[in-house]
Amino acid sequence: MTTHDLFFQLCDSDEYVIRTYRCSKFRRWFHEPVVGFLTITNKRVIFHSRSSSFTSKSLLLTEMPLEDIAGLSFYEGSTINWLLFPVLCIVSSVLMFFLDMFSFKLLINYFTALFLLIPLAFLRILGSNIISESMRNKVFDLFDRALGKSIDRNIGRYIPYARISAYVGLIFFAWRYAFPSEPDSSPSLVGMLLLLAVYVFLFVSTSGVYRRSFSLLIGSRSMKDKGIFIPGDTLQLLSTRDTTALRALGASPAEDSTRVINELGALLMDIRQLGDLGIQKWKQ
Repeated sequence: MTTHDLFFQLCDSDEYVIRTYRCSKFRRWFHEPVVGFLTITNKRVIFHSRSSSFTSKSLLLTEMPLEDIAGLSFYEGSTINWLLFPVLCIVSSVLMFFLDMFSFKLLINYFTALFLLIPLAFLRILGSNIISESMRNKVFDLFDRALGKSIDRNIGRYIPYARISAYVGLIFFAWRYAFPSEPDSSPSLVGMLLLLAVYVFLFVSTSGVYRRSFSLLIGSRSMKDKGIFIPGDTLQLLSTRDTTALRALGASPAEDSTRVINELGALLMDIRQLGDLGIQKWKQ
């Protein structure tokens, strides 16, 4: 993140950015992720995030002066709420049962499962190093001509949709293997174990079920200021308002979360004790 990307104003009295960390990230299905940034200037520590939904935009900013910092506390870990797993199995199985029954076992088959898996595999290959940039552009040109308009060439934009399709395809495949469509066939024990394995895979792959958590507390010397607190607990963020940016407080670790844990204490101490020398040491 560069200075012109910041949505808050730097002080006119010689304030400048020393370092910015991407310390938390909340991934969403149909939008760009909500990223929580921790920015250290020569005067302040600022946690900030911004995002947009279909109807509005939201901003989050909390800050404190460097001289008011009293201590640091970090946590990074992983959690899985296995109590929700039986709910996933029951709901998915009931939906599949009725879908299979009302479609006369024609919709759920191996061909449909394969068809639903293809988009994700295609996008993964298209975005990998296997495909050259020129070949990738030729593929997008084909889509442009077929649709009669220019499409967005950011592959990451289409991955969430393709992932949903692939998840459904996996369930279709495992369900048909467990419960064959032939009239005199009986349920397969191996197939039911495969279906259970697919449920487990989808459960731990779904955002919000298997979560890595990042928590940060920057304590304050003064009683009037509570400091900066990133709880890493989305249950504290329930609200009827547009709180999209607030999800950065309860999000998973981002690319720089481990660096924040390793560097932040030394960075702040060097700035305090070494002044300009410390700032030059850490300045990006």
